[in-house]
Amino acid sequence: MKWVLRVILAVVIFVGVAVGGIALIPTDTIARLATERLSASLARDVTLTGAVRPSFYPMIGISAEGFEISNPYWAADQGPMLRAEALHIGVEIMPLFSGEVRIARAELIKPDIILLRNADGQANWEFSTTAPTAETGTSGDLPQISLSLAQISDGTLRYTDATTAQSYAAEAVNLRLEAPDLNGGLTGSFNAAINGARLRGDVTLTTLADALAGREARIDLSLSWTGGSLGYRGALMLAPFSLAGEVNADITDLTPITTAAGIAAVTLPTGLGRDRIALNGPIAITPEGVAQIMDATLALDDTAITLSAELSTGGERPKITGRIAGGRVDLSDLTEGSATQGSSAGGGWPRDEIDLTGLFAVDADLDLALAELDLGMMRLSDIALQTTLDAGRLQLDLARAVAYGGTIAGQTVINGRGNGSVASNMAIRAVQLQPLLQDFADYDRLSGTGNVTFNILAGGRSVAAWMNSLEGSAALDFGQGAIEGLDLAGMIRNLDSSYRGEGARTVYDSITATLAIAGGVARNDDLTLTAGWGGVTGTGEINIGGQSVEYRVIPAVQTSSDGSNIAVPVIVRGPWADLSFAPDLEYLANQRLELERAELEAAAQARIDEERARLEQEARDRLNLPAEGDARDAIENQLRNEVEGALRGLFGGN
Repeated sequence: MKWVLRVILAVVIFVGVAVGGIALIPTDTIARLATERLSASLARDVTLTGAVRPSFYPMIGISAEGFEISNPYWAADQGPMLRAEALHIGVEIMPLFSGEVRIARAELIKPDIILLRNADGQANWEFSTTAPTAETGTSGDLPQISLSLAQISDGTLRYTDATTAQSYAAEAVNLRLEAPDLNGGLTGSFNAAINGARLRGDVTLTTLADALAGREARIDLSLSWTGGSLGYRGALMLAPFSLAGEVNADITDLTPITTAAGIAAVTLPTGLGRDRIALNGPIAITPEGVAQIMDATLALDDTAITLSAELSTGGERPKITGRIAGGRVDLSDLTEGSATQGSSAGGGWPRDEIDLTGLFAVDADLDLALAELDLGMMRLSDIALQTTLDAGRLQLDLARAVAYGGTIAGQTVINGRGNGSVASNMAIRAVQLQPLLQDFADYDRLSGTGNVTFNILAGGRSVAAWMNSLEGSAALDFGQGAIEGLDLAGMIRNLDSSYRGEGARTVYDSITATLAIAGGVARNDDLTLTAGWGGVTGTGEINIGGQSVEYRVIPAVQTSSDGSNIAVPVIVRGPWADLSFAPDLEYLANQRLELERAELEAAAQARIDEERARLEQEARDRLNLPAEGDARDAIENQLRNEVEGALRGLFGGN
């Protein structure tokens, strides 16, 4: 805005000189004097490459063909900053008699405007200030000037910023500015095709002079396109730049605005603005460059939230701080089909590199409070989440969330620094197992309540790297429940895998297990299911990285009141995509051998004890001596020797 006004005011000086002598001085002389005055004002070369023709009706003015303003020295190879096919100036006749130059019309026809910022941050629209000289005169030489109408018709504009590698192009640019009194207000409008997207805008400024002088002015801005509008109304200061007012937006199609901004097309999910984005609330930009929005209402489709945030740009990265609060948020589209996207059958975990560079774009410190969050695969309520993003390290602290009748709390960290890592320490308490497993594993046969805790760490930049490097621990503790559709005790008692039994369910009192995870392999040695009919134990490994299992499950069913059991060990092994289940015959054989060995050892020990007692008694009877004091010790030694000799004879010793 400032550079446009600067050029317009410089053109006003041009007109002041031209009009001052239009009737008395030859046209070529007028052109030379006007361009010299304009060059001195802008400290740039100003050139008229074509004819200059005066006009006297319907207004006094001039028309100049081939109007150019040069670039600064460092951009001279880019051609002129501004080149127009023609410049038309018209002034009102009557105010001239009172010494006032009132420009009724100033128009650039088909201008080609180039805006540049070089790698050092210099901008070609920043004009040097040149003091008037004896040759150029002073501002006192000119009459009072006002500009009723300034126009750009069918122009083009190209913007290139070497510091950010950004570039924009606008075509069919039409701009209209009206400022009948420089001490009064300014109104304007524009339309253009920016990067191919057609945009329209309007502006109303209460006091142009205040804005140009760096004082506060009131402004009303609006931008619209097919599928959206954006507006601001409030205070404006140009030097230093600041805003304080109200912002409003109503957008049903982001494509035109993202195209104009040079951003790749954005497809938002349902619940996050796919069909509509609406924003209304107070906004401010401080002279220090801090942007603030306070208690604004934001609607994303049917999701309504309250937003308070601050964006500061003074550090190494922009930083966002604030609070987001809302009712129900539906993000079910984000997880649609996610259950089948993790890995193909037998194909292993995805090895595509996960791009974590986005974590370095900004720093953030945000509080999130939601009444309900629908993630499609699960639904949470009463959520309190603290999000901290610092130099590529994202930390999510979940203070509370209610789900499946229980609670979830804990911390998750995604670290984009170095080789990348992810860590999570979570506690899931008193959740209903059936709906939880239904949502996550499409399994609805396990009912009851349970607790799950885990503390894990993984490194790398792909899902495969994470799963193969998992370290940590996990534990589960389920209370009373049932396995629906399966009577495990009846199957074992009847030795019939097709047995269903009355109610077709396996009731249990508890299930507990702990996992030690290292190198992507989870080891469990203490799976225990307790029940009135017996129980189940288990031990083995789950290779998370390799997607395979080697696990022994041992159901044991009481068969009589004396507590004797039938145990049927089963080996579960193979890749996740093709698990096999088979009786563990080797385990059964080893267990039988151990049992027989224990029985033989017990029988042998009983016979030894019996024979020892018999021989000791025979020795006492034969010696007929009391077993007291030293005599007792002597007798015991003698008895021991005799018993040992007898035992050797019994078992074939020498």
